[in-house]
Amino acid sequence: MNDAGHHGHVPAAYVIPENAPADEHRLLLHDLFARYVTDPANGLTTPQARANLELYGPNEIVTAIEVPVWVRFLKNFFGGSTVLLWIGVILCFVNYSIEVGKHEDPPEEALFLGIALILVILITSTLSLVQETRTASLAKQFEQMQSQTAIVIREAVEIEVPAEELVLGDIVVLRYGDRVPADCRILESNNLMVDNSALTGESEPQERDIHCTNDDQMLSKNMAFYSTWVVQGSGKAVVTRTGINTVMGKITDLTAHNPKEETLITRELSEFIHIATIVAVSLGMFFFVISFLLGYFWIDSIIFLIGVIVANVPEGLLAVVTISLSLSAKRLSTRNCIVKNLETVETLGATSVILCDKTGTLTKNQATVAHVWFDNQIGEVDTAADVNPQVSFDLSTSTWKNMARVAVLANKAEFTSSEDGSRDVIGTPIEAALLRNVEWLEGHSGTFRSLHPKVCEIPFSPIIKFQLSIHECQDYQTAGYLLTMIGEPETVLNRCASALVDGQERNIDQDYIRAFRYACAELGGLGERLVALCDWRLPPQKFPPGFQFNSENINFPLSGFRLIGIMSLMDPPRANVPDSIAKCQAAGIKIIMMTGDHPSTAKAIAKSVGILSLDEVGVILVSTLLSGLPQCIIFLCVSLGPTRRHRPQPACPLMPGDRRRAGGHEARGDRQHADAPPRDRPRRRHPGTQARPGGELPETGRCGFRDWRRRQRRGRIA
Repeated sequence: MNDAGHHGHVPAAYVIPENAPADEHRLLLHDLFARYVTDPANGLTTPQARANLELYGPNEIVTAIEVPVWVRFLKNFFGGSTVLLWIGVILCFVNYSIEVGKHEDPPEEALFLGIALILVILITSTLSLVQETRTASLAKQFEQMQSQTAIVIREAVEIEVPAEELVLGDIVVLRYGDRVPADCRILESNNLMVDNSALTGESEPQERDIHCTNDDQMLSKNMAFYSTWVVQGSGKAVVTRTGINTVMGKITDLTAHNPKEETLITRELSEFIHIATIVAVSLGMFFFVISFLLGYFWIDSIIFLIGVIVANVPEGLLAVVTISLSLSAKRLSTRNCIVKNLETVETLGATSVILCDKTGTLTKNQATVAHVWFDNQIGEVDTAADVNPQVSFDLSTSTWKNMARVAVLANKAEFTSSEDGSRDVIGTPIEAALLRNVEWLEGHSGTFRSLHPKVCEIPFSPIIKFQLSIHECQDYQTAGYLLTMIGEPETVLNRCASALVDGQERNIDQDYIRAFRYACAELGGLGERLVALCDWRLPPQKFPPGFQFNSENINFPLSGFRLIGIMSLMDPPRANVPDSIAKCQAAGIKIIMMTGDHPSTAKAIAKSVGILSLDEVGVILVSTLLSGLPQCIIFLCVSLGPTRRHRPQPACPLMPGDRRRAGGHEARGDRQHADAPPRDRPRRRHPGTQARPGGELPETGRCGFRDWRRRQRRGRIA
């Protein structure tokens, strides 16, 4: 292997990235290193890296070739709605030419009108070009600000290189806060977690390790993908695909090859121009015939024909439209919205349906435990207190002690000390809320964890809807290992056979199930997110001390547990969301909220932000389209609108069939790009910060429900 690398002429074992099978995650490490002719300890040599770079090109997603300025100017000058004006110009000059042939001192009105029309075309084309050039310049400056570097191991030395110079076989070092510079396979993992939201839309960080866990690359834990972020831990990986051959590159390539559709305003102007042309020609021909029948000479009749047609040309139409769109683009720029094409301003203004996520978009994504349910009673926690909150339940009961134990152990959040001496929590919002709550009420959570070392865990996944961990207790040699689980209430309920009530274990029967679901409805009706907790002692006869638990090939039970209770977390709505939603609804825009929470929680949040009125029931669609999976992803849709949910995968634009079946215009996700298809541009989120939510929804043009129905019939996107 090393000999081949020193020659510098054997790049990546002659693998052609475009034709290489997508099996990097399944290969044995020896075969993987042989394929890419690399060494996990020493990395590539400089000649190897140079040869691979020449063979496969830089690690960048090449955008469309930039159109020259003069081509864009000519497109604006001769294309689109300027055609009708050019017809008017030609007719004016024809009219003037005829007058010159008839009179020694011909009237110059037609000549001046033709010149005026050319000036109108020139001014509007220049305005459009200036706007496009200015926006392109801003976008280019932004991309330059996003320049990225990567830490690689070459010739056994860690060096920092521009991300564009990464090649196949490079060994990259991933650390907290880094952006993954290419598609790569994990070689080492120290509690490594990545944020895949830019690629798959999954809001929860995903764990990464060295094990292949799925035949599908997107679902395997040993792969990290370009444009995702390292949000926890560190690791080492080998680059397997670069540039356009990465998953993100393929999405970009598919998007670029999508047929470009005309914008709404272009289609409507075309319709208007066709109608105006037909009317003008019809009137001209009518008066031509009338004048000829009245005895006018045919030359005079033709001049009259041209005059009538030119009179029906809307000379100021293009100027008014261009100036209006330019002013709208300027207003949008003050709201941090870059408009690359003026015609798309009207497209954004014609929005009639907005699909938005709940957590982090409508709400603050700052969870706090507000209520608990155990022993068939609902207890309240004072959420106003930062420390030592007051509670309405007994903290000395055995059920609460078991609940607190599960909340701490089945939890990866951790306390950290900040510079000002305060204690922050690193972890997902739900885990952080559970840890803070137990620390406030019981204290010494760190010490408690050290007394219960973790031996195995299954991290949370939106597919399975729970997370599980197995621990050694002080009496585990005689009483068995302790298994703890937290997750979505119905998922946890379905995996439990008994429940802890008043310190006694009882079988789960219909009465308990009714009480459980009543508590879910009550707490969910308050707009709170619900988490169920359960535990179980693994039988020491089947799982003796030293048993090797395997979270990949599960060798322990995943059901038959003991249900303890529910914790409900309050995630308050953002302050400016209700006002923004009211503005959208006043403009006739339908707001659809999507969430994986309990239906009662979804309704409560929808009513608190104004999506639903207090006496409105709303429509909730629960999708169970994931066949063959242990659990279905619940997809809630409050208000109106058909939709669907697939397993986590790269998000793609809506297909034409979807667009025809739906009504209105689409605006979905946390942030909108005024001139891009819905998922053409994945959102970017830096680690340690929250993605800027759509609390201030985009200001849109007014369109009533009558217009909405008409646009639905025309097949606009919903």
